Amino acid sequence: MVMVMMMMMMQATTLYCLVTEYASGGELLAYIKSQKDCRLGESASRPFIRQLLSAIFYLHERGIVHRYVVHSLARPQCAAVHF
Repeated sequence: MVMVMMMMMMQATTLYCLVTEYASGGELLAYIKSQKDCRLGESASRPFIRQLLSAIFYLHERGIVHRYVVHSLARPQCAAVHF
């Protein structure tokens, strides 16, 4: 598991911006698109799902609400969710 350090948080009325260190591993969507049929098998996707659920649980425990944005609407089989 890779940990990304939060550098600062900025607040403007009801908007919060989190500034984190740069994570050099690339984008998950690009990785998924590079796979056969734009899919990850269960064993390959398990670590990503575990990290996403852990992050969501962490936020919810602290009363932080998130929203999602779906990318690549033209190719929904390659869509990814960002939190």
